[in-house]
Parts: sequence; structure tokens; C-alpha cells
Amino acid sequence: MAPSSTISTDLLKTILGFVPVPVLLVDDQRHIRWLNEAAQTLVGPVDGDDGPGAFGDRLGLDSADVELVLPPNPPPTNGSWTEFSVNAGERPGQVLKIRRRYVQGKRGECLAVLALEGAAWWDAPNVGILTGNRCAVFEATRAGILLHGTESLADSLRRAPNELAGKSLSSLVTGENQSAWKKIWEQVLEGHTVLSFECQMYGANQAAHPFSFSLLPVQNLKGEVVGVRGAAIDLESQKHLAYALEAAQERFNLVFEQASDPILILSLEGEILSANQPFERMIGIRSDSLFRGEKAWEDFVAADDVPAVLRCIEQCVEKTTTSVECRLMLGQEGSVWYEQRFNLLHDERGKPKGILVVARNIHTRKELELSLREEALA
Repeated sequence: MAPSSTISTDLLKTILGFVPVPVLLVDDQRHIRWLNEAAQTLVGPVDGDDGPGAFGDRLGLDSADVELVLPPNPPPTNGSWTEFSVNAGERPGQVLKIRRRYVQGKRGECLAVLALEGAAWWDAPNVGILTGNRCAVFEATRAGILLHGTESLADSLRRAPNELAGKSLSSLVTGENQSAWKKIWEQVLEGHTVLSFECQMYGANQAAHPFSFSLLPVQNLKGEVVGVRGAAIDLESQKHLAYALEAAQERFNLVFEQASDPILILSLEGEILSANQPFERMIGIRSDSLFRGEKAWEDFVAADDVPAVLRCIEQCVEKTTTSVECRLMLGQEGSVWYEQRFNLLHDERGKPKGILVVARNIHTRKELELSLREEALA
């Protein structure tokens, strides 16, 4: 071997003994010299009967894959790690990822440090991603039989892990999604990566659960696809949120149209986006004219009150809710006092998206208030 670094073998073993990833030290005869506790759970303990070539036998590698991972005369690696994906174990298509780096002990022995990805790596609990949805990471054979990640996927489906044992992913996909799933899977087997493919899978009691799948092919050094790795993001809570938002929007539209008070929806810049029928009746013009830019809200506010309304809109964006009393110019009626309440609207991500304006006629009360004030000052 051509080693890339020198380190005390005892120190190396001490360090690797605390690493949770399975790690082996293999000599130039492909004899396992040492392995940490995590590796023993995968290949068993090392005994004195292991001879040359025992590394490949323990992992179930064929001779070609052994040659790839541990070539007879490897070039210097300059301390870098080289990654391999090989078939391993008794089940055809079971994929094992191996990272290799060469080191040399102080006594001159040449060792290959091999870090493995075993089944325990993939059967970790569900991972919560930034959106709050659970994500199950898995690995499957070319035929779609789950190798790793069964427990996390079963948890997302609200099913027991033994219900998924030996089953192909396609058997979990609902009938209406079967055709699309087959096409996507064929694309992956051809070497393509598929991102964010949505489909439904059968959960407990055959209930359909929505998922977003990202799939990528696992290839050996010959470029052959030997398996599929993927992530399944549970969209159940997200779909419920979407339905709730849709229902809330329908309720809002109903209230908006049936309300007796004049209502406007403005953009954050103060442009009219929508108006209900009471507002149209109040100003005597259809909202179509407003949307064409023929009229703006300033055209219906007394000139002296426009600055106060503008300040109210600006404050609403900062404070969420504001109100102002102003005079609206309503054709034959002349100026009429209204109280306008401004409420900030938010989108599903909580970001401001507009302003809801509700107008209430306060003309009688305001005229009395002004009259009493004039009498008091007289």
C-alpha cells in the first residue's frame, strides 16, 4: 500500500473506538486487524481464524468489489477519503457505502481505514425538517424492496415496521398513483435524480397519506445503478393546513360579500385590490373602474383628510391595526363622515400581504360632536 499519513495505531484505535459509525482497519492482505464496537454489530467480532481475504467474506462482497475498495497497488491518496457504493450481504442489490483512507502505523504497517454505512444508520427515527414535516430516509433495491429506513417510513405511515418487511415501495403506493410511480422509478433506474414527486401511500387501515419523494440512484464505480436512496416527506399536516386555509378563505369571501359595511382590500402600497357591493353602492361606481386605475381611494376622500389616511395606512403596516375618521366625497350626498379601520392581512407564511379596510358611517355622531364643540367655544 502507499500510505497517506502516519499515526500511532494505538491512538488511532482509541479515537475510532468512540466513533458511532462502523469503522474497520484492514491490512494489505485484506485481513481485518481491528474494528470498533459499531462495526462488530454488522460483521461480528474478529477472531484469530480470520485469514487473507476475510474482509470481503465478512461483508459479503464479491471479488470485483473487493478489488475496487482495496486494490493491490493503490496510488497515494494525500490524506483524502474515497467513497464507494457496493453490493453487500446475502440479499441481491443490498447497497453498502464505504469510505476509505490509507494510514501507516509507526511500526511501518500499512492500514486502510474503512468507514461503513450500515443498517443502523438508515433506521434512525424520523427527522423533523424545517417545514415541521417528518422526513423518512430510506434505501431500496432496484426492485423497490426496502433495505434500510423501514422503521422511519413505517412510523410516517402509522404502521408497524413488520408490515413493511419484504414489501416493495410500489405495493404501498395507492392505485391512482401507480402509473406515475412506475414511470418515476424507471427514470431513477436509468440514472436520473427525481426531486419532490408527490404521491399517496397506504397507511394504517388502508388510509391514504400524502408524501413528497426525492429519489436518487446509487451507482457503483462502473456506473451501474445498484439501488435507490430517497427521502419521503410526510405532507399530512401540510395538506391539512392547506385545506384549513382554503376553508378560511371561503369563509372570508362569504363575509366579505355579505357584510353590510363597505369593505376595501388594499395592497401594502395602498392600491385598491377588491371592493364589496356595499362599497360600490356607497360611492356609486363599480369596482371594475377601480381596478382599471380610473379611480383611487384618494378620489373619494376629502382633500384635507388625505394626509391622515395616508399616515394610517403606513402605521397599519407597522402596528397591524389602526383607524381614522375622515370625510368621504359621495356625489350628491356631499361629504359624509366615516370611520375607517385598517387591519393588516397575512399570507399562510405569516407575511403581510394586504390591508383590509372597513368603513362605518359616523356622520350623525360626528356632526353632533362638532356642533357641541362649536357651542363650547362660542
